[in-house]
Amino acid sequence: MKTFAETALSEAVKRRHAREIARLETCRKARLLRLEKTVRDDCDLARRLDLLISIKGIGLRSALCLIIRLPELGHAGRAEIAALAGVAPYDDDSGKHHGRRRIQGGRERLRKSLFMCAFTATRHNPDLASFYARLRSNGKEHLCAVIAVARKLIILANAILIRNTEWTPQYQQN
Repeated sequence: MKTFAETALSEAVKRRHAREIARLETCRKARLLRLEKTVRDDCDLARRLDLLISIKGIGLRSALCLIIRLPELGHAGRAEIAALAGVAPYDDDSGKHHGRRRIQGGRERLRKSLFMCAFTATRHNPDLASFYARLRSNGKEHLCAVIAVARKLIILANAILIRNTEWTPQYQQN
């Protein structure tokens, strides 16, 4: 819709697209508020939501996505959670052949949301930002490092829900 608005030749068409974009944005915000209210009406889900939001890099939309699309979060082991989220590294080995590790499977929409969290966390979460910087300085490609951050982030979220404690940074900046 935004592309149509940007490329429209007529001012009337541009205004119509702008109104439609505003309407869709209002609907999206209203749906998000309804969803948050529904989650907050349940004490256990509300506590899980607050714990997830306490992690720098995970916002309200992403926390809701994690709660809805990954109900196993907080009730499974770290390897299982990484596999369900689709960020577990799988090998491509056979005999003497040692192939590249890659991610596969998992819940696609959850993984996309988790990647957005990982991109944010590489800048705003001190622990994950230092982890990302260390991987990059060791020669890892950007995408590979972001996948590793996403895996670490979902494992962190799982641990926080298991312990039922808010996130506190381990890395202290001087």
